[in-house]
Parts: sequence; structure tokens; C-alpha cells
Amino acid sequence: MVAPDSHSPRISSAQDMVEYFQDLVREALKNQEIEANDLIEFYIVHLLSQYTRTDQITPTSGGSLWKEPLAIQFLTALQEELGESIRRFKELGDFSLFISGFYPESLQRKAVDPNYYISLGCRAYRNVALLTRNRALYADLYSDLSTHFENYVDVLSEVSEKSHISSNLDAVRIYERWLKTRSQRDARLLQKLGIAPAGPGRESQFVQ
Repeated sequence: MVAPDSHSPRISSAQDMVEYFQDLVREALKNQEIEANDLIEFYIVHLLSQYTRTDQITPTSGGSLWKEPLAIQFLTALQEELGESIRRFKELGDFSLFISGFYPESLQRKAVDPNYYISLGCRAYRNVALLTRNRALYADLYSDLSTHFENYVDVLSEVSEKSHISSNLDAVRIYERWLKTRSQRDARLLQKLGIAPAGPGRESQFVQ
């Protein structure tokens, strides 16, 4: 599914991909001054390596999570037995985090924007934390993912841009995303590109 451009390193195995994303995730966490423990870092790295090696993330590939609205899948997860409910909520959280952070372009023709996925992803991870509250390690992990979901979306966005697996840095794309999410990270990226993002009712200006 992934076709790295000429700037991307050659990734010949699953282990290579894990190591590749590990470096990028660590750099993104450092750049954005986000404190994350080793388990969170491990989780994000393996989430990236898993999703970028499958066809489940594209709307046209037949991936199961695209087949019906995520809100319906969320309600279905609420009605399942404990083990299946945990699995479904985890899957929804992972999918929402990946799509809203690494692959937001896939939402351009859909009726919902990244904020919908961010909100649903937070709730899905929070439910996993609640359902695993008797297992402290899992509960703490998914509670962190829920609480800091938007921070990790920004981490995946930076990884996406620097990996060149998605399109190269695009000021128009970043600005359109900033208009929807008002992400502080996107605002900083625009400023580095010489664009000062404006508030409602104002036009953006180039920084002199």
C-alpha cells in the first residue's frame, strides 16, 4: 500500500519498519515536547507499522472499518460481550487515531471531519480503559491514549509529513486542516512556512 518516494529509506521488512517509525515517533514527541512513557511510544510505533502494511485504511480497499459509520460500530461495541467489546473499542480507537493523524486526506470526500474521528477515538479508548480497569497496565495505557489523543494525532501528523509516505509538506493541506481543528502544531507549521493563520472573519497573511 505504501510507496515511499525518493527521499524515503528502503524498508525491506517488518522489523525495519518498526525501527524506522520508532525514530520518527521519538523525534516527533521531542519536537512537540510531549512526555510519553515507553509503552505509549511502543504502542504508537506498532500502530503505524501495522496500518501502513495493510489495505484496511483506504476507503476503496474494502477495509472493514469503512463499511458502516463508526458511530454505528461504536453502538455495536457497547452491546458485545466483554472481550469482543474491548477488541472493537480498541480497533475503533486505533483506526480513528491513525486516520485523523496520519491519513486525514482520506476524509476529504466524507461528510465528517477529523474532529469527529478525534472525539470518537477518545471515547473508544476511554471505554477500553474502563473495561480493563481490573488490569492496571492496560487501563493506564488506554486512559493515557484517550486523555492525550489530540497530542498523539499531532505526533502522527508529523511522522506522516517527515516519512514522505504521504504527500510532501503542503501548505494548503495544513491550512485546511488547521481551519477544521485549530491545532497549535499546524499553526506553528504554517508560521514556519511564512503564513500567519488568522481567526474567524480574518484573512491569513504571509509573515514578513
